[in-house]
Amino acid sequence: MSAVDAAFLSARFPARLRARAASIRVCAFDADGTLTDRGMYHDSEGRDLRRFDVRDGIAMKWAAEAGLDVVVISGRASRALDFRMEDLGLPVFQSAKDKVAVLEEFCRPRGVSAEEVAFLGDDLPDLAALRWCGLPMAVADAHPLVRRAAAWMTPANGGWGAAREALEALLDATGKWESVVARYAGAARAGAAR
Repeated sequence: MSAVDAAFLSARFPARLRARAASIRVCAFDADGTLTDRGMYHDSEGRDLRRFDVRDGIAMKWAAEAGLDVVVISGRASRALDFRMEDLGLPVFQSAKDKVAVLEEFCRPRGVSAEEVAFLGDDLPDLAALRWCGLPMAVADAHPLVRRAAAWMTPANGGWGAAREALEALLDATGKWESVVARYAGAARAGAAR
């Protein structure tokens, strides 16, 4: 098995979590340190800048297209995060001091219970959401208490494809990953036939 194959397979849920993962209907994400690399950048005008991994974004779109509700909940406010989520067409809640209350408000009209929610986080402000949800997940470089609260950890650090790994694992557990891959494999075959 190649190193690439080993890394790919390590980003899947173990057997003990697959049934729980298969019932997930909402996947929520923290932003800073989870969708970003924890860096806070400011230009010479004082504007807020963030680095987002493009692989995370495309996986978020795949998940939403496959019927999984994707939402971002951040304790801070960032115009860069607003712009990124608008670009992806996904909901974002910022300046959230109580992430559980936001999750409950988001899930209630969808008829989604806490057990049907996965949450990916990295730091202490995420602990309550991790303890509330049905599938708590942490990025590889999360705070030790967050790692301890998580049922599963991504192989990648926050901002470096961790959200992609979590979403691929969820799509795999729900039987939807193959349709994502098939979409691109079919496009490659059609292009080769031309």
